[in-house]
Amino acid sequence: RLVEAAVEFRARDTSASTPAIMTFPTLQNVLTCDSSVETQLMVLVMFATLWYFSLPFVARTVVRPFIDRQAWKPQFVKLTQDSLKKMFRITMDEASAYSLACQGIPMLCQHGFGGALCIPAMLGALPSGVRTALACHGALSEAGWEVSDLLTIARVYAFGSETERKLKPPALVLILCMHHSMGLGMVIPMNLNFPDFYWYHEGIFLLQFAAFVACFAQQYGYTLNTKTPSGLLRMRISVTVVFLLMGWSRGIRYVVVAAHVLGKLHADAGIAMLAGGCVAVTLMSVINLMFLVDVAVKFRKFMLVANKANKTDKDHDVLRESSHDLLQSMSFQSQHDLLAGRRAWAKVRGAVALGAFHQSLTEPLRPS
Repeated sequence: RLVEAAVEFRARDTSASTPAIMTFPTLQNVLTCDSSVETQLMVLVMFATLWYFSLPFVARTVVRPFIDRQAWKPQFVKLTQDSLKKMFRITMDEASAYSLACQGIPMLCQHGFGGALCIPAMLGALPSGVRTALACHGALSEAGWEVSDLLTIARVYAFGSETERKLKPPALVLILCMHHSMGLGMVIPMNLNFPDFYWYHEGIFLLQFAAFVACFAQQYGYTLNTKTPSGLLRMRISVTVVFLLMGWSRGIRYVVVAAHVLGKLHADAGIAMLAGGCVAVTLMSVINLMFLVDVAVKFRKFMLVANKANKTDKDHDVLRESSHDLLQSMSFQSQHDLLAGRRAWAKVRGAVALGAFHQSLTEPLRPS
């Protein structure tokens, strides 16, 4: 009887504890991104694996060969170096800056993909369950990239070559960790507790899709020749787009969205989740401030002082020649010649009046 009781108790204990054991999510769980820890972790791992292998592959086989064929490549690399130095105080050699720029373009596409998944939630389109699932996938896409980036950093510092380590200097790693704090610290808790919260969806959209558009406009600006009128006009359009988008998504609207999200956490979440949200919002605010200062400086440069900065000696020569041609085409030249002749004749008459040409009739003429 004791044995039978033990077996029966073990069976009951096993059956009772089985639901608590993590189960493998089904395809439906993954597609709907349901609010379970198992599904959230599974989708996170899937995105991390996808981005870990695909982004470097695209950078190596698509982006780099394309840029290598362009005449603006040296300027693109130089401006990338300047941007890293001015915005983050990071100095990189030409080869490292070029590799980092090539890796950055697929990363921007990943941001565009994740942000685009939030568009139905922003517009209120599609059934509520579908748009909520898409927005949660968009957030996990960003978090998955951040996991893959941290894995890359760990691999580089543990086993990477010196060339690879140049792409991940300590200052850049610190900035990336600050950036990743929001996605890694808030996405899964928000997906579990507030998956259909509108302000959460808008925050994902702003930090991914708006950043994707703004950063691509900035990359396009690196390819322009601002010494030509058309190139300068395109650059002004580019910096204006970047300035407006960054000012809205990383400035004004970011403050509004962050206030609503923190208010929700304060009202309905525990103190631990609220504290984590405050830390993540603060660290992301520092990153946003760096971006805003950089785009404001570039906007001022090309909108206010670009004309003076682009005046070359050739421009001044053309201006002088044009002015001379204008004077020649008008009647000012004949008037100028007449005035010059009158001044010369006045000098001769003055000299005669002063006796410079007076000679006595009795004096012989002096040989000239």
